[in-house]
Amino acid sequence: MEELEESGVQVLEWFDLLGWDSEPSLDELVCKDVVCSDGVHLTAKANRFAAVSLCCRIAEVELFVRSSGGMKKRRVV
Repeated sequence: MEELEESGVQVLEWFDLLGWDSEPSLDELVCKDVVCSDGVHLTAKANRFAAVSLCCRIAEVELFVRSSGGMKKRRVV
């Protein structure tokens, strides 16, 4: 992860994509019904939510570009 960040890649935590501030405990994950029966992998529903969240973040980056003054502005299509 450090190597990716050093090369300019923004790394997102999986729990951030699900809208949580920090990594939940296993009990919390089970309670929120986001872990498959194997106890390791996310459910299909949680993966879909994370994928949509990631797509929205990518779309936001595509819609807003940094101007020369460092301010964000909407790209005119």
